[in-house]
Amino acid sequence: MLEGYFAGVQERVLSRSWNMEGIVLALVLVTVGLYLGGSYANKSKFESWIREQSKNLESQFFQVGVSKKELFFSDDEQHYVSYASGRVNVAQFIMKFTLESRQNFTVWLMEHVFHFFFESIEALNDEVEITATLHDDIKVDPFICAIVNKDDMDKKRKDNYFLSLTKTSDSDKLPVEYVYMSESAEINDALWTPELKELLEQNVDLIQYIAFTDQSSVHPFSLDETKPKFKAYLKLKLKSDKSSLARTSEIINRFLELIDFIASKKFKIRSEVSKKIAKVREAEVKKLQKLIDQDKKEQLEEQKLEEMKKQREKLKNNPKELEKLEKKQREKQQRKMMKKQRVRG
Repeated sequence: MLEGYFAGVQERVLSRSWNMEGIVLALVLVTVGLYLGGSYANKSKFESWIREQSKNLESQFFQVGVSKKELFFSDDEQHYVSYASGRVNVAQFIMKFTLESRQNFTVWLMEHVFHFFFESIEALNDEVEITATLHDDIKVDPFICAIVNKDDMDKKRKDNYFLSLTKTSDSDKLPVEYVYMSESAEINDALWTPELKELLEQNVDLIQYIAFTDQSSVHPFSLDETKPKFKAYLKLKLKSDKSSLARTSEIINRFLELIDFIASKKFKIRSEVSKKIAKVREAEVKKLQKLIDQDKKEQLEEQKLEEMKKQREKLKNNPKELEKLEKKQREKQQRKMMKKQRVRG
């Protein structure tokens, strides 16, 4: 009985065409293989970078890693975060990594194809953005000064609020691939050294920008967010070959030296320059206050409209009272219009 059953099953299995199932299985295996391969490529590249740089950072910071046991954590196959702390002048040193979407081969391929044919599509790069925050007891006069690679310069300005407050200028003191985005030429000169120019010349393929600012990278939405808090930013392309890793270590060391110089008493901004910068800050605060007031006004109008709707809903079965309410609203609107006309006159 059982022998006959199994013989029937075997006959049906052997007689059936499994072409479609084979194709589906092959596609699943290829998709899984590409996902695992892309994920491995990203993690391998990132780990090569962070292992090498952690050796360098250990000579600069008391602790390197998000905890004593963990060097980094990842949100997904594309995004990683690492951290260092415990250094003179620098309270926090946060490294945020963004890698290409290699784990999703279809998306990765489409992004490359679109970028090749359309310049408006941003270039894909493996990048790390480093944010260094000074200790609270270190006082630095408010200013913004950045050295920015000309590649995707407009996007960098758009992505960073503090850069929108600056003026762009070329300089003989910088390689042709870079521009200053700053509030004062005097500050540019104060931070410039021949060694800095040489560093930029040797690392055009790595350095995206070096920035020092008392303002946020994100547009403020409250007056509290406009308060000065000094930070330094370094954005680099992430490369894991031996030469690039060595150059990256040197860039990070020079970046920390610049922070030390700014935190020292040697770095000073003339009072005339500080006054001009203060005026820019005041103008931005006024703009923001105007937006906040406008938002509050709109919210009040919405509340009034909501109350009116509720009143009408209550009086919909009482035509006389509803008519009185509407008359009052019309009279109120007329008085408002007359008041506006008098002001204009």
